[in-house]
Amino acid sequence: MSQPDTHQTDPTRSVYIANTGDGEIATFHLDGEGQLTRHSVCAVANGNTALCLDAGRGRMFVATRATPPTIATLSVSPEGELAVTQSTEAPGSINYLSVDATGSTLLAVSYSGGFVISLPINSDGSLGEVTSRFEYQNLHSVIISPDNRHAYAAALGEDVLAQFDLTPAGLVPLDPPTVDAPKGSGPRHLVSNEVGSQLYCMTEFSGEVVRYERDADTGTLTRQEAVPAFDQSRGLKHSVFGADPVEEHYIWGADLHFNANESLLMTSERCESTLIALTVGADGVLGGQVSITDTETQPRGFDVSADDLLVASGERSTHVSAYRIEPDGSLTRTCRVENGDTPNWVTIS
Repeated sequence: MSQPDTHQTDPTRSVYIANTGDGEIATFHLDGEGQLTRHSVCAVANGNTALCLDAGRGRMFVATRATPPTIATLSVSPEGELAVTQSTEAPGSINYLSVDATGSTLLAVSYSGGFVISLPINSDGSLGEVTSRFEYQNLHSVIISPDNRHAYAAALGEDVLAQFDLTPAGLVPLDPPTVDAPKGSGPRHLVSNEVGSQLYCMTEFSGEVVRYERDADTGTLTRQEAVPAFDQSRGLKHSVFGADPVEEHYIWGADLHFNANESLLMTSERCESTLIALTVGADGVLGGQVSITDTETQPRGFDVSADDLLVASGERSTHVSAYRIEPDGSLTRTCRVENGDTPNWVTIS
């Protein structure tokens, strides 16, 4: 008589945190109960600004503010250990990276340089020469659609999203090349739903999540509703470009990520150091806020695992916190552990 299969998949995941002040990336292990254990540290370069994990090929790309700025290629072991294998000089300071589904193209944007570029990825993980470049003011992020056909970049300084065809030769602007964000909102970070029918933008100055419908054929976006993603009870004021949001008590929106079944969008706001959950309908339409959680000070970056564990860091905190996302959208903190200096990016494998 055969015995029942009692084998269970190990739920442990790797969490990578870019600690800008240390010039290092810390790897933590996150178990199914939401407990974080520090595993290893990899020195990269001064001012790690963005992480882009290509897990299927065992690689990570890291933007740095070294002199000159670089994009480093790292190997990733099955246990989450990192090692630098290549380093490519960048044409300016890079603050967001995305790799396409084939692992052959890397997209990068520069806030200070005001450009979005595409670079070929060689078989050894090294990067080739820039194949396309377009300029917009204060670009903050760039993502690739789930079907790997289009790319979208948020230009905070112009209140637009740039939209492109993604081709083997590089980026090609769509018609029209941009779609508007609300005036003065400061579009910052982007996320797509899994099927690619909806794109959501977190704004920095107005602290909203803005929904866009995506045409499956052309890739063009059409702006829909916007929902506040900050604590409206704390007296925060609409921010403006160049202001000190902490000194002025201005809205300072940062990041956003879906939960596992895409019924919630989790967002972060840095001035009041909160994580806020918004509901998302089956049709993609945004609902209201269902929870507000105080978290690490100045939460620029966080991420959500496939089993609904959220890990958040804070630029002014040397700790990192893990939470379980409950079905009602509330967060239950599962642990808080020591981390490093000025963390600004979290990625969960």
